[in-house]
Amino acid sequence: MNNTDIHIDKTIRLFTYLKELSLLKAPLVRDLQNYENYVFLNEIPDENGCISPLISKVKDTWVEIKKPVKPVFPHPPKALKDWISSAYKPEDTTAPALLEKIPNPDSQDDTDQDETDAEAEQKYLYLEDHSDIQRKFDFYLAGKWNVWKEEFERYEKVQSIYTKLFSIYQKQKKLGDQYELIAAVGLLNWKDPNNQVIHRHIVTASCAFQFDANNGIIRVMPSSEGIKPELEQDMLELSNRLDNKALLPIAEKLEELQESFWNQNLLNSICRSFAFSLSSNGTFHENELANTRETSKEPSIFYSPALILRKRTEKGFQQACNTIVENVKESGEEIPQGIKRIFEEIDDFHLSAGTQDNQSTGTVPVDSTIYFPLEANEDQQKIIKNLETRNGVLVQGPPGTGKSHTIANLISHLLSTGKRVLITSETARALKVLKGKIPEELQSLCVSLLGADSKSFKDLEKVVQTISNKRDTWNSDMMSNEIAELTTQLKEMRKEKAILQNKMRSIREKETFQHSLLDGDYQGTAQKIAMTIYEEQDNYSWLKDHLDMEAECPITNSEAAELLELLSLLNKNIQKEIQLSFPPHDLLDGEETFAGNVKRESSLNEEIKNCETANQDKLEIQSSLTKDQQALLNKLLNEMSSLSNQIAMKKQQWLSSAFQDLLQNRFRPWGEFYTQVMESLSKIKTLASKHSLTEIHGTDQVPLSQLLSDVSLLHAHLKEGKGLGVPLMRPKVVKDAWYIVKDVRVDGRM
Repeated sequence: MNNTDIHIDKTIRLFTYLKELSLLKAPLVRDLQNYENYVFLNEIPDENGCISPLISKVKDTWVEIKKPVKPVFPHPPKALKDWISSAYKPEDTTAPALLEKIPNPDSQDDTDQDETDAEAEQKYLYLEDHSDIQRKFDFYLAGKWNVWKEEFERYEKVQSIYTKLFSIYQKQKKLGDQYELIAAVGLLNWKDPNNQVIHRHIVTASCAFQFDANNGIIRVMPSSEGIKPELEQDMLELSNRLDNKALLPIAEKLEELQESFWNQNLLNSICRSFAFSLSSNGTFHENELANTRETSKEPSIFYSPALILRKRTEKGFQQACNTIVENVKESGEEIPQGIKRIFEEIDDFHLSAGTQDNQSTGTVPVDSTIYFPLEANEDQQKIIKNLETRNGVLVQGPPGTGKSHTIANLISHLLSTGKRVLITSETARALKVLKGKIPEELQSLCVSLLGADSKSFKDLEKVVQTISNKRDTWNSDMMSNEIAELTTQLKEMRKEKAILQNKMRSIREKETFQHSLLDGDYQGTAQKIAMTIYEEQDNYSWLKDHLDMEAECPITNSEAAELLELLSLLNKNIQKEIQLSFPPHDLLDGEETFAGNVKRESSLNEEIKNCETANQDKLEIQSSLTKDQQALLNKLLNEMSSLSNQIAMKKQQWLSSAFQDLLQNRFRPWGEFYTQVMESLSKIKTLASKHSLTEIHGTDQVPLSQLLSDVSLLHAHLKEGKGLGVPLMRPKVVKDAWYIVKDVRVDGRM
């Protein structure tokens, strides 16, 4: 057995299995009472506003019921009001009756116990004494009530069937396309050999409701697909069903029914043939119109036409499976790849037409443009690419994920590239939603059938007419010019799109590229660094410059440290003086003044020399010292000078007094005081060590409250992971607390 025979065998078995599975899944309905709803046509009264096949000949409209007008109840005359029994209710079709007597409205209630019977009789009025009441009542019954009763009974009969049909219409509308309305003839009643009770019609045809809400008319029309009568015997066991030979004459009569389904002669012939073929004792009752339920061992078929609402079956799918099996058996040709891939794995990847080597073949390159009229993402564009290299693509997604949106884009693209597209759906609603998303220019060129009603077929005719007109008015030269113009516009728009995409990519890179500036003090995207600078703008005194962020620093680290140290020596007065500008030359001293200053400078120099002569003895003593002794002396003098300057800067009176006493050799009291202080400090250090206290140096005159505040701010700054910065660009909190970093020591340590 070659591969083709194997594939044919697998295909036959596959579709046979699918058909049998469909039959097993479909619930077997033997009794029409298990259908959703039904109404027998004999229930339609022969009244005005009612049309049915049992009343008159029908053609385009099989059943029509017009909503009846409810007759107004005639209330009895006022004179009869007290005489009619209170048990009678309005709109009661049972005739009212008069009372034999009623209370006398003129009698008095305060009667004595000794009153006579004759006097008591005056309390009532008797009908026999009022012949005019009987006469008025007879006239009311004959002239008004009987007429109303006749109209009301007619109204009730029509309203009853109108309500039933309206209920079926509403139910079908609610249940949707999964349910169908059928006209049925030939009610089979039978208890088959397996004791299964069968109560179903054998001849059916699809039909549809048409509701005129403005006039209150319900109509039942043939299906928009045409009259397609069918003989149903799925309610029978396989062994009891008629074979093809027995069905042949019945099938011929069913074809004749397509012209007029309610041809009673044909229907009678079909029902009679079926009954007689089903059993030798089968009977057909052509005059029986009601829902007769007489089951016996012998099959009986009653004419009994009805309208039935039921769930659609998978009969079409089963017939398709049969057709496939028969065609495969007869043809013996290679099975299509779409079917083979069901029962075996096939890699259907192939090069798309746009990727072939066109230089070798000389063919025109295929346009690779994706024509999506609606917004699309990369996943939707990926579907198109897969379709070019695969025989099929499956797209899944829950409701609300844009499947209809995607399908509309795919339809537009495929039609724009010369493809033919077939769209199917389980319900008409999904097709209507999809059609609304397709551009209007394409809607008028697509053959669409969104349902089985007359409106859908009218829309189909309109679309076909539009396509025909487009074909007749086609001008190839005009279209070629328009295509050329649109192609030029498309190229320009692509260039503009490319420019915009490059700009967007550049902006996106700026937002995503990671920078590392100032030795890593500023890291992250440009946006993140900008946000950090913005947040820290109150903490820094920024120097405005025009330097590029990537420019190298003009000084080395050692030079920057030296500059920082020099800047620390500048107090506010010096900084203020440096920032002053040079005075104009006209403000300088004149020649005479300058000469006088020179003479004065010479005079001062002479005084200095004289002073040096006066201290010659001291200078001789200094010259007699060795170099080491002179160096030591100079060091001590410099330290004393520095100490003197520091004491002067402290501006504390006790320091000045102590220093003067030291110079005049009156330092003994201060020495004793120093000894006492050091002893006290020694004791304090012992206590501090014992109680884990710390010793802080370098705070000078800084108040403790300010020291605590500066330390807290500096600690919070460092805890956030921020550094001390670089010279000239330190954060404000670091600048304010720099004396802590430079001078303050805790227990002798930084």
